[in-house]
Amino acid sequence: MGRLKRISFTPTIDTSIYASGDVLFATTEVVGAVPTAMSAVIRAVTLHDKDDEGVAIDLYFLRDNVSFGTINNAPSMSDADGDMVTSKVSIAAADYLDMGGVQVATVGDLYCPIEADPGTTKIYVAGVVNATPTYAAASDIVIDLWITDEA
Repeated sequence: MGRLKRISFTPTIDTSIYASGDVLFATTEVVGAVPTAMSAVIRAVTLHDKDDEGVAIDLYFLRDNVSFGTINNAPSMSDADGDMVTSKVSIAAADYLDMGGVQVATVGDLYCPIEADPGTTKIYVAGVVNATPTYAAASDIVIDLWITDEA
């Protein structure tokens, strides 16, 4: 395995109650995720839930900035846009450690290939919630991606 690089981002989420299966956050650009402007591998994902919800979340990685759907609604992608999904990582409710006012989940031992937007080092990520949380602030979720360029 090559050297790991941590990329951190804060997607914008809604503060209204979600239904299970709703888009938690729409397609979000993550700059510098792929060091070689081609492809890389996610080895681990850490999710910081600052609102202490600790719910299951699926992360979808895309190679282009396409519409995944509207926040707080079911995903809605065209067939062509669906072809942009390169991989998925699921974070289960059992993956979290409750630390009082925050819960943190890490999913490791991954081999999750990602591909950059052509000619760039950026990828796109969207999230789907698998419960019915209500977050207090639009910045209550922070995600760290642990990435290596060695396939």
